Amino acid sequence: MSESVVAVILAAGRGRRMGIGKHKLQIGAGTFLQRAVETCAGGGLAPVICVVSPGERERLAALFDGA
Repeated sequence: MSESVVAVILAAGRGRRMGIGKHKLQIGAGTFLQRAVETCAGGGLAPVICVVSPGERERLAALFDGA
């Protein structure tokens, strides 16, 4: 039996502490949220679940299509 570890990334907040939301904060060529997803997936975590604001769901889905 194979076990998997799920990653849940909480990114639905207003970003008050960082000054901007994780889905908009640029780090290198991508965003903080993209980097977090890539790191989790690259580390073998599956599935990777992102909790985002309802208004951001469709826009962000395009970034992770096929990820």
